[in-house]
Amino acid sequence: MAIGLSSTLHVGQIHRLPAERVKSLDNIAREASVRTLWSLLFVDGYGTPALGASFRMLWDVSKAPSYLSTLPPDATNTAAVAFESHCKLVRIKQDCLDPIYSPTFQTLSWAEKEGLFLRAYTALNSFRQTIDPCLLLTRTSRPHRTQIVLWVSYHAACISLHRRYLDPVGLQSTARSQSSLHDITAAATEITRLLQKLAVLGELAMVPSFLAYHTLRAALVHALNLTDEKGELRREAARGLRTCFSTLITLRDNSWPTLSHHILCFLRSTLASWELEVCMDTEAPRRI
Repeated sequence: MAIGLSSTLHVGQIHRLPAERVKSLDNIAREASVRTLWSLLFVDGYGTPALGASFRMLWDVSKAPSYLSTLPPDATNTAAVAFESHCKLVRIKQDCLDPIYSPTFQTLSWAEKEGLFLRAYTALNSFRQTIDPCLLLTRTSRPHRTQIVLWVSYHAACISLHRRYLDPVGLQSTARSQSSLHDITAAATEITRLLQKLAVLGELAMVPSFLAYHTLRAALVHALNLTDEKGELRREAARGLRTCFSTLITLRDNSWPTLSHHILCFLRSTLASWELEVCMDTEAPRRI
């Protein structure tokens, strides 16, 4: 659908035009075309449960035009800056995260695997350190929905990175595995907090579709921690998983019914395979 839509809107033609000709396009048309291009790239490579899969779109993300470059200075607002930052996360996913999930990853030496980890970790850390100040969440102002969604996406990317390094046998590094487990737990906890903030602000019904996938990633981390023997960790995981279920139910009942329904089915199936049982949609899971 995304590929068909892109050809209908002639986004590919916009992308392939030389920079000089692109600048001559009507500003409104160019802004709409570039934003559509990135939105379709989100659908193809960012809003998907698959990691390591090649983009099916015809564009090289590294060469896609900057969204902010299409806007006049007086039109740049928080939502536009957040959209541009999402574009940067898509580039990080393609350049740094997808290689970690490629079929050849398991054939690499430990040094090569560690090199891929450090490259992705550095990219995500740089993203966070250089984020535009207008996107930072503070206690003194009401956050814009796009700010919160951006940080959910960032923490979901962190989970995607560290999830691949949880197996101490495959990695030959218990220290890396333990560190990654701690980091994905922290990221999932932060996603839960942000989802709660969206709910309090009444913004959950207006989020993009890929938030459902991010919620799933956080839910699976919480479910993993429910298998731990530590009581406090299990209690925190149960609260987090309850929030994820509540979020997915809200998305199912409002903006993304089909997608969220299938994610909920998958999540319940996964919990059952891990010998965890959910008595009600919003009730804390327990061990069978």
